[in-house]
Amino acid sequence: MSLREYLAQISIPIYILVSTFAWSSWIDINGLFVETPLLVNILPERWKLFSYLGVIIQMANTGPILYTILRKHWPKLIQEWRAIYVIVSIGATACFLLAFFWQETTVINGQPHSTALFVLVGFLALVDCTSSVVYLPYMGYYKPQYMTSYYIGEGLGSMITGLVGLIQGVQSDPECLNVSVIITNITTGENTTDYRIMAEYPQPTFSVQTFFFFLFAMMLISGTSFTLLHFHPFGRKERRKSTFPDVNYDMTEDNDHLNKVHSEIQYESPTNLTNPLDSTSDNETPPIEAVTIHSSTRCLGEISQKITQTQFIYILVLTCWLSTLIYGVLPSTNSYTCLPYGSLAFTLAVRLSAVANPIVCLLSLFIRTKSLNIIGILSLVATGISGWHLYLAAMSPDPPLKGTIAGTGLVIVTQVTNVACIIYVNVSNAAILSEHGGHYSLLWFGGATQIGSCVGAIASFIFVNVLKVFQSEPPCPGMSD
Repeated sequence: MSLREYLAQISIPIYILVSTFAWSSWIDINGLFVETPLLVNILPERWKLFSYLGVIIQMANTGPILYTILRKHWPKLIQEWRAIYVIVSIGATACFLLAFFWQETTVINGQPHSTALFVLVGFLALVDCTSSVVYLPYMGYYKPQYMTSYYIGEGLGSMITGLVGLIQGVQSDPECLNVSVIITNITTGENTTDYRIMAEYPQPTFSVQTFFFFLFAMMLISGTSFTLLHFHPFGRKERRKSTFPDVNYDMTEDNDHLNKVHSEIQYESPTNLTNPLDSTSDNETPPIEAVTIHSSTRCLGEISQKITQTQFIYILVLTCWLSTLIYGVLPSTNSYTCLPYGSLAFTLAVRLSAVANPIVCLLSLFIRTKSLNIIGILSLVATGISGWHLYLAAMSPDPPLKGTIAGTGLVIVTQVTNVACIIYVNVSNAAILSEHGGHYSLLWFGGATQIGSCVGAIASFIFVNVLKVFQSEPPCPGMSD
């Protein structure tokens, strides 16, 4: 399909609204990770911060479970558009509060912890995890062409936060200073001088607080875009006629149209997907051999395509595995992988990866693939790079090529490449499922993403904090870690 043909099938204003609406799905959590090169130098958890954040985020998987239960029992009340407003509102509020309380700590078991940050991140994670099973099914109501726009928008939010992070300044190694501290004995009144080594980091262009205010503004823009997309007539025109309520339908009235959706795409399990459009009598059961869903382009006379049950499961397994890596294991161990090569390597790896995300999504618009062989090869490449990064983390604080330009460059390039491969595979998988299964296939896709993320984060937390497989080092020689 040429670019002109593709553009003829979409509305540019809707394309933009879908993209900006998608910001709110993960921009706050992604933005938080962009800011971690500064946070690890200030907060008491230091290199372990990633593992704490990872497990907190995955504990928030109760959100999708709760949403699913509520939607099953009260479908008339719990509708996706309402859930989206709750997600955006909580996310924006948490970002606003983080600007004031991100550095507040409390002592737990004799150790200081970033309690305020963790609590607010918990709220962010709760709504962001839930967005995976709300936003994608909601997008299933629209033409398949807008799925790429959704992922571009989700990635664009990541890129913007990455670019803002780069503008904030690339964190370099600290200056190690010898300082003297005068200590007064309260009992005797005598003064003693204690000599210490202190790490002094360069000041960023703007503060962490300003960055969280920026995330708050992005959430407000996303909420406004969704309002226009959902309620304005030109947004309703781009919905699939066969799966979404009539454009004049008031979604607050009843659940008749939701029942219509359920009847049009019968979904019992990943191994029992039927095509409601097959010319089979009411008393016959269609052959359970393939996922066969006519896309919204069938009105153009195109022949519907099929993916087999095995291919459907294969896509879900790949999605789950890659989510284990990119959302669970790799973020939790990233500090141990990159920081031994210096703060510069760590900062560039984190923020350039954030920038690479939407670029890959945009490229997927022009370089599209439905080949499961290509998807499998890219998944193998990502798995290999991930294994290399885990090896570097296990060797911390003395990995191979430490202190060399080659080592620094290699860890940055491989991390960006790894993110690019995984994102491209995920976008391709989502596009395939959107065309062939619509709403319910995307619901399974979101579920596979969350399961993989949860398993990866919990396993990483155990290895980092319980088994202590990975070792950190102080910012300056002679300092306690």
